Amino acid sequence: MFSLRDKIIRNVYITLFSLLLLILTLIFSNYFENPFILPNFALIAIIYFALYFNIFNGLIASYLFFYVYGCFTAMNPYTYAMAGVIIFTFAFYLWKKFLSDNIIYEIFITFISSALYYFLIFAISFIYFKYRYNLIYYVLFYLLPVSAVTSMVSPIVFYFFRKIDYYRYKRAQTGLKI
Repeated sequence: MFSLRDKIIRNVYITLFSLLLLILTLIFSNYFENPFILPNFALIAIIYFALYFNIFNGLIASYLFFYVYGCFTAMNPYTYAMAGVIIFTFAFYLWKKFLSDNIIYEIFITFISSALYYFLIFAISFIYFKYRYNLIYYVLFYLLPVSAVTSMVSPIVFYFFRKIDYYRYKRAQTGLKI
């Protein structure tokens, strides 16, 4: 059995890696007329939380994580916080339907969750803030490419999360239920 010290170290490492992903997402954000399509690392972290956390800890973590993310954007932070909670809940129930160790399912669930996240942000900014976008243009040239890039990068980020999350990963390898 692992000691309390090992569990604390595991949680500190996962928190620090998640904050690093949040910083990378904010630095390489697509909101600043960036010509490259870059993945949303914060979204990948929330999808990982949906895979390995229970529902209550994951909801709190996703709310706080995306609230901090929303504080550095132009929109209301609660918008991003609620979108993060909705995406966490959606991904949590998708992970219950599919196998968690298959890389194809990781890519699929990340793509669907990312597309839903960007559609939620589009819908909120279109309805509430009265921003005028062309939906077809938004879907074809922003939502689908960013979702595809995010889903293609997600197995690499999941690999690093699994390496950091050694406690839970070792127990899953021995076949014990968490």
